[in-house]
Amino acid sequence: MTKDYDKQQYRDQLRAQLCDIEAELKYYENSFNDKHVLCNFNDTETSNFWRYFSTNFKRLNLKQLTATSFSPDGSSYRLDIYKHVPDEIKNSTSSQIFDDTELLNVYRTPLKGNGDFQSDECIAILEECDIVVTYPPTPLMNELSQLLLEYQKDFILMSNKVLFGFSDFITLFKENKIWVGQTTVPSDGWMIVPEGLETPGKNKIRNSLGQELVNIQGICWFTNLDNIRRHIELPMFMQYTPDSYPRYKNYKAININKIKEIPYDYYEAMGVPVSFLKSYNPDQFQILSLLNKKDAPNYYIPGFKDQGGRPWAEDSFTYVRLLIKRKL
Repeated sequence: MTKDYDKQQYRDQLRAQLCDIEAELKYYENSFNDKHVLCNFNDTETSNFWRYFSTNFKRLNLKQLTATSFSPDGSSYRLDIYKHVPDEIKNSTSSQIFDDTELLNVYRTPLKGNGDFQSDECIAILEECDIVVTYPPTPLMNELSQLLLEYQKDFILMSNKVLFGFSDFITLFKENKIWVGQTTVPSDGWMIVPEGLETPGKNKIRNSLGQELVNIQGICWFTNLDNIRRHIELPMFMQYTPDSYPRYKNYKAININKIKEIPYDYYEAMGVPVSFLKSYNPDQFQILSLLNKKDAPNYYIPGFKDQGGRPWAEDSFTYVRLLIKRKL
Protein backbone atom coordinates (compact mmCIF):
# COMPACT_ATOMS: atom_id res chain seq x y z
CA MET A 1 0.00 0.00 0.00
CA THR A 2 1.52 3.32 -1.05
CA LYS A 3 1.87 6.43 1.05
CA ASP A 4 -0.36 8.35 -1.42
CA TYR A 5 -3.06 5.67 -1.13
CA ASP A 6 -2.93 5.82 2.67
CA LYS A 7 -3.32 9.59 2.52
CA GLN A 8 -6.32 9.39 0.18
CA GLN A 9 -7.92 6.59 2.19
CA TYR A 10 -7.62 8.77 5.29
CA ARG A 11 -9.18 11.78 3.54
CA ASP A 12 -12.11 9.69 2.31
CA GLN A 13 -13.08 8.92 5.92
CA LEU A 14 -13.45 12.60 6.81
CA ARG A 15 -16.86 14.27 6.97
CA ALA A 16 -18.12 17.48 5.45
CA GLN A 17 -18.95 20.46 7.62
CA LEU A 18 -22.55 21.63 7.62
CA CYS A 19 -21.50 25.19 6.73
CA ASP A 20 -19.85 24.02 3.48
CA ILE A 21 -22.91 21.94 2.56
CA GLU A 22 -25.25 24.87 3.24
CA ALA A 23 -23.08 27.26 1.22
CA GLU A 24 -23.35 25.09 -1.91
CA LEU A 25 -26.86 23.69 -1.68
CA LYS A 26 -28.56 27.06 -1.21
CA TYR A 27 -28.06 27.62 -4.95
CA TYR A 28 -30.15 24.55 -5.85
CA GLU A 29 -33.07 24.81 -3.46
CA ASN A 30 -35.64 25.06 -6.27
CA SER A 31 -34.28 21.80 -7.70
CA PHE A 32 -35.25 19.94 -4.52
CA ASN A 33 -38.94 20.90 -4.61
CA ASP A 34 -41.10 17.74 -4.41
CA LYS A 35 -38.07 15.55 -5.19
CA HIS A 36 -36.67 12.36 -3.71
CA VAL A 37 -33.12 13.00 -2.49
CA LEU A 38 -30.64 10.17 -1.93
CA CYS A 39 -27.55 10.53 0.26
CA ASN A 40 -25.55 7.37 -0.30
CA PHE A 41 -22.01 6.87 1.06
CA ASN A 42 -23.64 8.25 4.17
CA ASP A 43 -22.72 7.81 7.82
CA THR A 44 -26.46 7.75 8.40
CA GLU A 45 -27.64 9.97 11.25
CA THR A 46 -24.19 11.44 11.95
CA SER A 47 -23.77 12.78 8.41
CA ASN A 48 -24.20 16.50 7.87
CA PHE A 49 -25.79 15.75 4.50
CA TRP A 50 -28.54 13.86 6.35
CA ARG A 51 -28.69 16.62 8.94
CA TYR A 52 -29.10 19.33 6.28
CA PHE A 53 -31.93 17.59 4.42
CA SER A 54 -33.76 16.25 7.47
CA THR A 55 -33.64 19.67 9.15
CA ASN A 56 -34.87 21.38 5.99
CA PHE A 57 -37.22 18.62 4.80
CA LYS A 58 -40.39 20.69 5.09
CA ARG A 59 -38.86 23.99 4.00
CA LEU A 60 -37.46 22.41 0.81
CA ASN A 61 -40.76 20.56 0.28
CA LEU A 62 -39.01 17.23 -0.27
CA LYS A 63 -41.04 14.25 -1.37
CA GLN A 64 -38.68 11.77 0.26
CA LEU A 65 -35.21 11.64 1.80
CA THR A 66 -33.19 8.42 1.76
CA ALA A 67 -29.75 7.65 3.16
CA THR A 68 -27.68 4.49 2.82
CA SER A 69 -24.20 3.56 3.97
CA PHE A 70 -21.60 0.88 3.32
CA SER A 71 -20.83 -1.60 6.09
CA PRO A 72 -18.32 -4.41 5.41
CA ASP A 73 -19.91 -6.64 8.05
CA GLY A 74 -23.30 -6.50 6.30
CA SER A 75 -25.13 -4.51 8.98
CA SER A 76 -26.15 -1.73 6.60
CA TYR A 77 -29.56 -0.10 6.61
CA ARG A 78 -31.47 2.66 4.88
CA LEU A 79 -33.10 5.67 6.49
CA ASP A 80 -36.18 7.29 4.96
CA ILE A 81 -38.33 10.33 5.63
CA TYR A 82 -41.52 10.64 3.59
CA LYS A 83 -43.87 13.49 2.83
CA HIS A 84 -46.59 10.86 2.46
CA VAL A 85 -45.72 7.50 4.00
CA PRO A 86 -46.65 4.55 1.72
CA ASP A 87 -48.93 1.92 3.23
CA GLU A 88 -46.35 -0.83 2.70
CA ILE A 89 -43.92 1.14 4.87
CA LYS A 90 -46.52 1.82 7.56
CA ASN A 91 -47.40 -1.87 7.72
CA SER A 92 -43.83 -3.18 7.43
CA THR A 93 -42.51 -5.16 10.37
CA SER A 94 -38.87 -4.61 9.27
CA SER A 95 -38.96 -0.82 9.59
CA GLN A 96 -38.33 0.92 12.88
CA ILE A 97 -39.62 4.44 13.50
CA PHE A 98 -37.92 7.13 15.52
CA ASP A 99 -38.26 10.88 15.72
CA ASP A 100 -35.71 13.22 14.21
CA THR A 101 -35.51 16.99 13.76
CA GLU A 102 -38.81 18.85 13.15
CA LEU A 103 -40.63 15.84 14.72
CA LEU A 104 -40.44 13.88 11.48
CA ASN A 105 -40.85 10.13 11.48
CA VAL A 106 -37.68 8.43 10.27
CA TYR A 107 -37.98 4.85 9.02
CA ARG A 108 -34.97 2.59 9.46
CA THR A 109 -34.92 -0.58 7.35
CA PRO A 110 -32.10 -3.17 7.26
CA LEU A 111 -30.50 -3.83 3.90
CA LYS A 112 -29.94 -7.37 2.68
CA GLY A 113 -26.39 -6.58 1.55
CA ASN A 114 -23.54 -4.39 2.74
CA GLY A 115 -24.71 -1.15 1.12
CA ASP A 116 -22.31 -1.21 -1.85
CA PHE A 117 -23.59 1.51 -4.19
CA GLN A 118 -23.10 -0.78 -7.21
CA SER A 119 -25.11 -3.70 -5.75
CA ASP A 120 -28.49 -4.56 -7.27
CA GLU A 121 -30.15 -3.56 -4.01
CA CYS A 122 -28.63 -0.08 -3.94
CA ILE A 123 -29.15 0.47 -7.66
CA ALA A 124 -32.85 -0.26 -7.08
CA ILE A 125 -32.81 2.48 -4.41
CA LEU A 126 -31.01 4.78 -6.85
CA GLU A 127 -33.73 4.21 -9.45
CA GLU A 128 -36.34 5.45 -6.94
CA CYS A 129 -34.66 8.82 -6.39
CA ASP A 130 -34.42 12.07 -8.35
CA ILE A 131 -31.24 13.70 -7.00
CA VAL A 132 -28.10 12.28 -5.36
CA VAL A 133 -26.20 14.51 -2.93
CA THR A 134 -23.19 12.99 -1.19
CA TYR A 135 -19.43 12.89 -0.51
CA PRO A 136 -18.12 9.66 -2.08
CA PRO A 137 -14.60 8.27 -1.69
CA THR A 138 -12.47 9.94 -4.37
CA PRO A 139 -11.34 6.64 -6.02
CA LEU A 140 -15.03 5.77 -6.58
CA MET A 141 -16.03 9.17 -7.94
CA ASN A 142 -15.67 8.25 -11.61
CA GLU A 143 -17.65 5.02 -11.22
CA LEU A 144 -20.38 6.82 -9.29
CA SER A 145 -20.59 9.62 -11.87
CA GLN A 146 -20.91 7.12 -14.71
CA LEU A 147 -23.63 5.24 -12.82
CA LEU A 148 -25.62 8.41 -12.13
CA LEU A 149 -25.38 9.48 -15.76
CA GLU A 150 -26.42 6.00 -16.93
CA TYR A 151 -29.56 6.20 -14.80
CA GLN A 152 -30.12 9.86 -15.76
CA LYS A 153 -29.99 11.19 -12.20
CA ASP A 154 -29.26 14.74 -11.13
CA PHE A 155 -26.41 15.00 -8.65
CA ILE A 156 -24.38 17.32 -6.44
CA LEU A 157 -21.18 15.65 -5.26
CA MET A 158 -18.42 16.84 -2.96
CA SER A 159 -15.03 15.50 -3.99
CA ASN A 160 -11.47 16.60 -4.70
CA LYS A 161 -9.72 18.55 -7.46
CA VAL A 162 -7.30 15.66 -7.88
CA LEU A 163 -9.93 14.38 -10.35
CA PHE A 164 -8.91 17.19 -12.73
CA GLY A 165 -5.94 15.03 -13.68
CA PHE A 166 -7.88 11.93 -14.80
CA SER A 167 -8.75 11.41 -18.46
CA ASP A 168 -12.12 9.71 -17.91
CA PHE A 169 -13.27 12.55 -15.70
CA ILE A 170 -12.07 15.20 -18.16
CA THR A 171 -14.15 13.45 -20.85
CA LEU A 172 -17.27 14.12 -18.78
CA PHE A 173 -16.36 17.83 -18.69
CA LYS A 174 -15.65 17.79 -22.43
CA GLU A 175 -19.08 16.28 -23.14
CA ASN A 176 -20.74 18.76 -20.74
CA LYS A 177 -22.10 15.98 -18.57
CA ILE A 178 -20.53 17.35 -15.38
CA TRP A 179 -19.10 20.66 -14.21
CA VAL A 180 -17.81 22.44 -11.12
CA GLY A 181 -20.32 23.53 -8.49
CA GLN A 182 -21.28 27.05 -7.56
CA THR A 183 -18.98 27.52 -4.57
CA THR A 184 -15.38 26.67 -3.83
CA VAL A 185 -14.44 25.22 -0.46
CA PRO A 186 -11.61 27.48 0.78
CA SER A 187 -8.07 26.22 0.23
CA ASP A 188 -7.75 26.29 4.00
CA GLY A 189 -11.04 24.43 4.40
CA TRP A 190 -11.63 22.12 7.32
CA MET A 191 -13.15 18.63 7.43
CA ILE A 192 -14.54 16.78 10.45
CA VAL A 193 -12.48 13.88 11.81
CA PRO A 194 -14.74 10.99 12.94
CA GLU A 195 -14.19 9.72 16.46
CA GLY A 196 -11.57 7.01 16.59
CA LEU A 197 -9.75 8.11 13.40
CA GLU A 198 -6.16 9.06 14.13
CA THR A 199 -5.16 12.39 12.59
CA PRO A 200 -1.59 12.67 11.24
CA GLY A 201 0.25 15.97 11.46
CA LYS A 202 -0.43 19.05 13.53
CA ASN A 203 -2.73 21.06 11.27
CA LYS A 204 -5.92 20.50 13.25
CA ILE A 205 -8.31 22.39 15.53
CA ARG A 206 -11.55 21.83 17.43
CA ASN A 207 -14.81 23.63 16.72
CA SER A 208 -17.41 24.90 19.20
CA LEU A 209 -19.03 21.44 19.28
CA GLY A 210 -15.78 19.83 20.35
CA GLN A 211 -15.31 18.09 16.99
CA GLU A 212 -11.79 17.70 15.70
CA LEU A 213 -11.21 19.41 12.35
CA VAL A 214 -8.32 18.87 9.96
CA ASN A 215 -7.17 21.14 7.14
CA ILE A 216 -7.70 19.56 3.71
CA GLN A 217 -6.89 21.24 0.40
CA GLY A 218 -8.55 20.61 -2.95
CA ILE A 219 -12.12 19.93 -1.83
CA CYS A 220 -14.69 21.07 -4.39
CA TRP A 221 -18.17 20.37 -5.75
CA PHE A 222 -19.27 18.68 -8.97
CA THR A 223 -22.78 18.65 -10.43
CA ASN A 224 -24.91 18.28 -13.54
CA LEU A 225 -27.43 20.86 -12.32
CA ASP A 226 -27.11 24.18 -14.07
CA ASN A 227 -25.64 27.03 -12.06
CA ILE A 228 -24.61 30.64 -12.53
CA ARG A 229 -20.89 29.96 -12.33
CA ARG A 230 -20.62 28.00 -15.58
CA HIS A 231 -22.15 30.85 -17.58
CA ILE A 232 -19.83 33.60 -16.34
CA GLU A 233 -17.50 34.73 -19.12
CA LEU A 234 -13.82 34.56 -18.29
CA PRO A 235 -12.34 38.06 -18.73
CA MET A 236 -9.27 38.13 -21.01
CA PHE A 237 -6.95 41.11 -21.34
CA MET A 238 -3.76 39.72 -22.88
CA GLN A 239 -2.94 39.99 -26.58
CA TYR A 240 -1.24 37.08 -28.29
CA THR A 241 2.33 37.44 -29.55
CA PRO A 242 4.63 34.52 -30.47
CA ASP A 243 7.30 35.79 -28.07
CA SER A 244 4.92 35.96 -25.10
CA TYR A 245 3.35 32.54 -25.68
CA PRO A 246 5.94 29.88 -26.56
CA ARG A 247 4.84 26.72 -28.29
CA TYR A 248 5.49 23.33 -26.76
CA LYS A 249 8.40 21.46 -28.28
CA ASN A 250 6.39 18.25 -28.37
CA TYR A 251 2.79 19.45 -28.94
CA LYS A 252 1.04 21.63 -31.50
CA ALA A 253 -0.17 24.14 -28.94
CA ILE A 254 0.96 27.17 -26.96
CA ASN A 255 1.65 27.08 -23.24
CA ILE A 256 -0.36 29.16 -20.76
CA ASN A 257 1.02 29.29 -17.21
CA LYS A 258 -1.84 31.23 -15.58
CA ILE A 259 -5.56 31.40 -16.37
CA LYS A 260 -5.46 35.20 -16.37
CA GLU A 261 -2.87 35.05 -19.20
CA ILE A 262 -5.20 33.39 -21.74
CA PRO A 263 -5.10 35.73 -24.78
CA TYR A 264 -8.35 37.17 -26.09
CA ASP A 265 -7.31 36.93 -29.76
CA TYR A 266 -6.00 33.36 -30.06
CA TYR A 267 -8.26 30.57 -31.31
CA GLU A 268 -5.91 27.60 -31.73
CA ALA A 269 -4.98 24.92 -29.22
CA MET A 270 -3.69 26.06 -25.80
CA GLY A 271 -2.35 24.13 -22.84
CA VAL A 272 -3.69 25.60 -19.59
CA PRO A 273 -3.49 24.56 -15.91
CA VAL A 274 -6.20 22.06 -14.99
CA SER A 275 -7.55 24.60 -12.49
CA PHE A 276 -9.10 26.19 -15.59
CA LEU A 277 -12.06 23.84 -15.04
CA LYS A 278 -13.22 26.12 -12.22
CA SER A 279 -13.60 28.92 -14.82
CA TYR A 280 -14.83 26.77 -17.71
CA ASN A 281 -17.71 28.31 -19.66
CA PRO A 282 -18.89 25.90 -22.41
CA ASP A 283 -20.16 28.83 -24.48
CA GLN A 284 -16.73 30.42 -24.46
CA PHE A 285 -14.29 27.49 -24.64
CA GLN A 286 -13.96 23.96 -25.97
CA ILE A 287 -12.18 21.28 -23.94
CA LEU A 288 -10.12 18.97 -26.15
CA SER A 289 -8.42 16.63 -23.67
CA LEU A 290 -5.66 16.37 -21.13
CA LEU A 291 -2.38 17.28 -22.77
CA ASN A 292 -0.57 13.98 -23.03
CA LYS A 293 0.45 11.54 -25.76
CA LYS A 294 -2.44 9.14 -25.13
CA ASP A 295 -5.28 11.67 -24.98
CA ALA A 296 -4.00 14.17 -27.57
CA PRO A 297 -2.28 12.04 -30.26
CA ASN A 298 -3.21 14.44 -33.06
CA TYR A 299 -1.36 17.25 -31.31
CA TYR A 300 1.69 15.23 -30.29
CA ILE A 301 5.01 15.85 -32.06
CA PRO A 302 7.14 12.66 -31.87
CA GLY A 303 10.91 12.51 -31.70
CA PHE A 304 11.44 14.57 -28.55
CA LYS A 305 12.79 12.98 -25.37
CA ASP A 306 9.83 13.97 -23.23
CA GLN A 307 9.59 11.14 -20.71
CA GLY A 308 6.47 9.58 -22.19
CA GLY A 309 4.76 12.70 -23.49
CA ARG A 310 5.06 15.29 -20.70
CA PRO A 311 4.48 18.79 -22.15
CA TRP A 312 7.77 20.65 -22.63
CA ALA A 313 7.67 24.45 -22.88
CA GLU A 314 10.79 26.56 -23.35
CA ASP A 315 13.45 24.81 -21.26
CA SER A 316 11.47 22.62 -18.87
CA PHE A 317 8.50 20.30 -18.39
CA THR A 318 5.23 21.84 -17.27
CA TYR A 319 2.74 20.58 -14.72
CA VAL A 320 -0.36 18.70 -15.94
CA ARG A 321 -2.06 20.70 -18.65
CA LEU A 322 -5.56 20.76 -20.15
CA LEU A 323 -5.84 21.27 -23.92
CA ILE A 324 -8.50 23.83 -24.86
CA LYS A 325 -9.60 26.13 -27.68
CA ARG A 326 -11.52 29.37 -27.74
CA LYS A 327 -14.91 29.24 -29.46
CA LEU A 328 -15.49 31.68 -32.31
